[in-house]
Amino acid sequence: MNRAQDQDLIAAQMQLLWVGNNEKEFAYLRDVLTRSGEGRLGLDRARSPEEALQRLNQTTYDSAMSVARAIRYAVDVYCKKRQHQKAEDTVRKLWRAVEQSADLVIITDRGGVIEYVNPAFEALTGYSREESVGRTPRILKSDQQTANLYQIHPD
Repeated sequence: MNRAQDQDLIAAQMQLLWVGNNEKEFAYLRDVLTRSGEGRLGLDRARSPEEALQRLNQTTYDSAMSVARAIRYAVDVYCKKRQHQKAEDTVRKLWRAVEQSADLVIITDRGGVIEYVNPAFEALTGYSREESVGRTPRILKSDQQTANLYQIHPD
């Protein structure tokens, strides 16, 4: 191992020792770990078990437990990202459904102030989104409906 490889290995957050003679496999593994690990993985090679024992005495390598923890962490991060993606996909589908619905949809805050209206609201009432947001549904009040229609329902 040369001096540059020594420095790379010391600077890595996780250091692994691979025992084997196959130069091609080692180069491939180092390439994969370098690309996927963003420099956080250091890979060293010993050609024999005896050489591995020597290297283990010279450098601190991570144990299988440490590698297993790193793998569990990576899987956990992946699962969380995937769940987040699924949630975003669901929100997008629901958003499209509300936007494309022929039914009037109004979303208000707890105080009854309009936060959102869909295009059907605009088409059926004649009020634009800009005119409606920030006001209460009382803008729709006419003398032709009973007072119960205009009650705010928090559900």
